[in-house]
Amino acid sequence: MAEPKPDWWVDGQRGALLPPDDRGLLYGDGVFRTLLVWDGQADDLRGQLDHLQADCVEIGLDAADAGPLSDEIQSAANSMGRGCLRITLTRGSGGVAYDPRGAGPARRILQARGLPGCAGRPVTACLLDTTAGGLGGAKHLNRLHNVLAAARVPAAVDTAILRSADGQLLSGLQANLFLVDAAGQLLTPPAAAGVVAGVPAKNLLPLSVITHLQQLTVQDPEGGGGGGGLRRHRQQPLRQAAQRSCRRVAKRC
Repeated sequence: MAEPKPDWWVDGQRGALLPPDDRGLLYGDGVFRTLLVWDGQADDLRGQLDHLQADCVEIGLDAADAGPLSDEIQSAANSMGRGCLRITLTRGSGGVAYDPRGAGPARRILQARGLPGCAGRPVTACLLDTTAGGLGGAKHLNRLHNVLAAARVPAAVDTAILRSADGQLLSGLQANLFLVDAAGQLLTPPAAAGVVAGVPAKNLLPLSVITHLQQLTVQDPEGGGGGGGLRRHRQQPLRQAAQRSCRRVAKRC
């Protein structure tokens, strides 16, 4: 039986090894995004690359070093069929300890995996406190707080909703958070909370109208509560944008 092909690429080379002095491996010095692949096509590739560029600017990584990333992503998507593709850019090798000066060029890492087990059905979630912190909304490689939070999710639960030490709702463990209030309006944590803005969320928010801030109290399984500052958006533009996104995805299903 033929050996299965590796499901990762380093600088465009399938199955290549990552050098042990890569700064992403040593220090979490890099950024990443994850996109969906439907029938061999990367979903919203332009939007993902735009966000990756913004993340690079946030940590001072020269994205011009990234090379032919778009072509490599599409080539990987073609070989996958459908699933999730993680795109990682590290600062490469070099520098002196934490000092990044002299490091580079940027290293491109792609990793393919299947869709999550909860895809296509309602998701269950628990509420966890976390101390996220970090560089605003940049999706940098240091996700240790997510790793530690994931280790606390009960086996019978799919995911978690993360809450800051002062009780502010932040995000899902691996997703942006939207809530629907009793009036049917969508609420989402403010950017000032430092949450990572995913591409679907960024596609929705520019079309909405911010009206005011609202405090939201959520009861956790032990009966404790926490307030979260959420910004309110008019429902109709969000609903229309969501419908357009769903129609775009449906064409690929």
